[in-house]
Amino acid sequence: MRAAVLATLLAAVQTPLFPADLAAVERGKRQLLNEREVGDEVAVAPGTEAGVKDYFFSFRDYQDLMLFHPKFGYYSSGSASFVGDWSTYPVVLAPYFGRMIAEQIFRMWGGMRRAGTLAAEEPFTIAEFGAGNGALAESILDYIGQRSETASDKRWRDFAGQAVYACYDRSPALSAAQRQAECALRKAV
Repeated sequence: MRAAVLATLLAAVQTPLFPADLAAVERGKRQLLNEREVGDEVAVAPGTEAGVKDYFFSFRDYQDLMLFHPKFGYYSSGSASFVGDWSTYPVVLAPYFGRMIAEQIFRMWGGMRRAGTLAAEEPFTIAEFGAGNGALAESILDYIGQRSETASDKRWRDFAGQAVYACYDRSPALSAAQRQAECALRKAV
């Protein structure tokens, strides 16, 4: 029964990927080979829509598998390249992006101290989720350390003594890179 429904679903999928006369597409012009809206690229026969979810991954599940599968996931397999594939602001704009974030965190810490929601003896935890290779953590921690030593404002020393940085990434390979960079959990100074 399940195989018959799957066969019906697969037979009902309509995906004309190429125009009838591919040679008619002018060289150098960028256009979709299929001029229908992208959302209409795949259609199933009326009445079969409900069965699709029983046989195909949702986009969310597919993306999760492709990014985080332990063996072939982009991040989990250790094949992610923050230089060759793409780069994020913490990497491209290092160390300046991290410094900007550190300044904002310092303001937040000061606001919490003034409001009385953070006592001087309590740790101030900076948590980064999806920390990748730890580049942002490194920039932030380096900046906090520098400011605590050079700033005329003594609050930077207090802040550095109270700040604890914790970074996490779901990918075991990237978490290992963070541990290697010694930023997974450390004091700011």
